[in-house]
Amino acid sequence: KDSNLNAMSVILDEITAANDIQINVLYRLAANAVHPLPEQVATPKHRDHPFPHLNMLIYLTNAGGNTVCEEDVYEPKENDVIIFEGNHYHYTPKSERRVVIVATFA
Repeated sequence: KDSNLNAMSVILDEITAANDIQINVLYRLAANAVHPLPEQVATPKHRDHPFPHLNMLIYLTNAGGNTVCEEDVYEPKENDVIIFEGNHYHYTPKSERRVVIVATFA
């Protein structure tokens, strides 16, 4: 488990360094997997924390399952990275497992 966290930390460090993103506080760093469903279903709209923060999603698979952040809709591909704040939700993928790294930070 520690090696997985270290690998995710290295990925996060590389992305933030390459894009000149400063993280002052890292609130959460986790991997999420969503299994496909025959019919796409939207997850509940939510905000990850009850205080100001940014979200970063790093897509590790090319499974699809759009992510909706406020008014913006992202059609993710493997290796895409998005950063956003506010309410969001996503759709389940149709045929493959959707795997992302999620970081919340300020």
